[in-house]
Amino acid sequence: MPTEIEFRGPLTKNEFQKLLTFFKKEADFVKRMKRKTFVFFMKDKTLDLKVRMTDRVPEIVLKKGFAGARRREEIILPLKINSTKEALRLFSLLGHNKGIIAIRDNYIFNYKNIEFSLVKCPKNYYFYEAELINNKRRKNPEKHIKEILKSLNLKAWSEKEVYQFMMWCKKNIDEHFEYKNKKLWK
Repeated sequence: MPTEIEFRGPLTKNEFQKLLTFFKKEADFVKRMKRKTFVFFMKDKTLDLKVRMTDRVPEIVLKKGFAGARRREEIILPLKINSTKEALRLFSLLGHNKGIIAIRDNYIFNYKNIEFSLVKCPKNYYFYEAELINNKRRKNPEKHIKEILKSLNLKAWSEKEVYQFMMWCKKNIDEHFEYKNKKLWK
């Protein structure tokens, strides 16, 4: 299974705009994507189960590893268009009824063999993600990412800080859902 290696860090609105301008000139633009993610509350804190829609294209995502960790196993299963409701029902039948809805606006670039995502959250919060999928060709992928982040003057959160930010978003930005809530289907 592929292992994603991901660093995240904070951006101010001004830093977001500057980095976006820089990447538009110096990096390969991949795409802009709007993402709506249903993240289920799990008893096992090393599992991250989601039904995610990227530009209205649904998929199931399962990540294994501590939320916020830099290395996590990731499995993505594409779904048929318009099957989000059925996927949420499936997980409800398996006992996963509650969670959060995370809305994000992402600008994706490839820069020096790293996928950068500049992320805008509701309420004008910003951060970046710098990710490699470890295909075992690169001996020390973490070192490579850190070097590029340093060259861009970007601060990387520690794993604990990533987790704290995720919990802060859960409390202050993201909407909470319960499967019975019919507003999910709008």
